Amino acid sequence: MIDSNQPDLDRLTYTVAEAAQLLGISKTTAYECTKTGEIKSITLGRRIIIPRQAIRELLTETSSNARKDL
Repeated sequence: MIDSNQPDLDRLTYTVAEAAQLLGISKTTAYECTKTGEIKSITLGRRIIIPRQAIRELLTETSSNARKDL
């Protein structure tokens, strides 16, 4: 059974809410991170989208920094 509340992992871009859900953070935090540039995003008119690659890069960068701290 497919959960309609889960983002489609094959898409090239996600909304801020979908990216927040994937990252396990609040929507407010996700918006703040796009505003500060911590999460790379694209603004199209009034819509903010987050490329799948930006999420992958963020997770790769974060896990690499975590390993350095060990």
